[in-house]
Amino acid sequence: MSKHLTKQEWIEIIKIKNEISMNKAFREYLKITGKQVKIYDLIRRIRNKSNLIDNIGMEALKRNQGSGRPPKRDDSDIPSIINDLTDEQKNEIVES
Repeated sequence: MSKHLTKQEWIEIIKIKNEISMNKAFREYLKITGKQVKIYDLIRRIRNKSNLIDNIGMEALKRNQGSGRPPKRDDSDIPSIINDLTDEQKNEIVES
Protein backbone atom coordinates (compact mmCIF):
# COMPACT_ATOMS: atom_id res chain seq x y z
CA MET A 1 0.00 0.00 0.00
CA SER A 2 1.76 3.12 -1.16
CA LYS A 3 1.40 6.45 0.58
CA HIS A 4 2.88 9.91 0.57
CA LEU A 5 5.31 10.78 3.32
CA THR A 6 4.63 13.48 5.86
CA LYS A 7 7.14 16.17 6.68
CA GLN A 8 8.22 14.33 9.84
CA GLU A 9 8.79 11.10 7.95
CA TRP A 10 10.95 12.93 5.40
CA ILE A 11 12.94 14.50 8.23
CA GLU A 12 13.54 11.05 9.73
CA ILE A 13 14.74 9.68 6.37
CA ILE A 14 17.04 12.68 5.91
CA LYS A 15 18.48 12.15 9.41
CA ILE A 16 19.19 8.52 8.52
CA LYS A 17 20.88 9.66 5.30
CA ASN A 18 23.06 12.18 7.14
CA GLU A 19 23.98 10.01 10.12
CA ILE A 20 24.18 6.49 8.71
CA SER A 21 24.06 6.13 4.93
CA MET A 22 22.01 6.67 1.81
CA ASN A 23 21.34 2.91 1.47
CA LYS A 24 19.73 2.76 4.92
CA ALA A 25 17.60 5.79 4.03
CA PHE A 26 16.59 4.07 0.79
CA ARG A 27 15.53 0.92 2.67
CA GLU A 28 13.64 2.99 5.26
CA TYR A 29 11.73 4.80 2.50
CA LEU A 30 10.77 1.49 0.89
CA LYS A 31 9.70 0.12 4.28
CA ILE A 32 7.46 3.14 4.99
CA THR A 33 5.86 3.50 1.57
CA GLY A 34 6.00 0.07 0.01
CA LYS A 35 6.56 1.67 -3.40
CA GLN A 36 8.80 0.20 -6.07
CA VAL A 37 11.14 3.05 -6.96
CA LYS A 38 14.39 3.20 -8.89
CA ILE A 39 17.28 3.86 -6.55
CA TYR A 40 18.56 6.77 -8.67
CA ASP A 41 15.20 8.57 -8.56
CA LEU A 42 14.85 8.10 -4.83
CA ILE A 43 18.41 9.24 -4.07
CA ARG A 44 17.81 12.37 -6.13
CA ARG A 45 14.50 12.98 -4.33
CA ILE A 46 16.11 12.54 -0.89
CA ARG A 47 18.94 14.94 -1.80
CA ASN A 48 16.47 17.56 -3.03
CA LYS A 49 14.32 17.24 0.10
CA SER A 50 17.40 17.49 2.34
CA ASN A 51 18.43 20.70 0.56
CA LEU A 52 14.97 22.13 1.22
CA ILE A 53 15.12 21.12 4.90
CA ASP A 54 18.60 22.60 5.34
CA ASN A 55 17.47 26.03 4.13
CA ILE A 56 16.69 28.26 7.10
CA GLY A 57 12.99 28.97 7.49
CA MET A 58 11.83 26.44 4.94
CA GLU A 59 8.36 25.34 6.00
CA ALA A 60 7.35 23.07 3.14
CA LEU A 61 9.13 20.25 1.42
CA LYS A 62 8.12 21.57 -2.00
CA ARG A 63 10.13 23.95 -4.09
CA ASN A 64 8.12 26.87 -5.44
CA GLN A 65 8.79 26.91 -9.11
CA GLY A 66 8.29 30.13 -10.97
CA SER A 67 7.83 30.58 -14.67
CA GLY A 68 11.38 31.84 -15.12
CA ARG A 69 10.14 35.14 -16.44
CA PRO A 70 11.28 38.35 -14.77
CA PRO A 71 8.52 40.46 -13.23
CA LYS A 72 7.05 43.19 -15.38
CA ARG A 73 8.51 46.64 -15.01
CA ASP A 74 6.16 49.34 -13.72
CA ASP A 75 6.55 52.22 -16.16
CA SER A 76 3.39 54.07 -15.14
CA ASP A 77 5.28 56.89 -13.36
CA ILE A 78 7.61 57.73 -16.29
CA PRO A 79 5.17 60.09 -18.15
CA SER A 80 4.66 62.19 -15.02
CA ILE A 81 8.44 62.44 -14.52
CA ILE A 82 8.93 63.55 -18.12
CA ASN A 83 6.19 66.19 -17.79
CA ASP A 84 7.91 67.63 -14.69
CA LEU A 85 11.19 68.20 -16.57
CA THR A 86 12.00 71.57 -18.09
CA ASP A 87 12.78 71.95 -21.78
CA GLU A 88 16.51 72.26 -21.03
CA GLN A 89 16.56 69.00 -19.06
CA LYS A 90 14.67 67.22 -21.85
CA ASN A 91 17.21 68.47 -24.41
CA GLU A 92 20.12 67.25 -22.22
CA ILE A 93 18.60 63.78 -22.03
CA VAL A 94 18.03 63.64 -25.78
CA GLU A 95 21.59 64.82 -26.54
CA SER A 96 23.28 62.30 -24.25
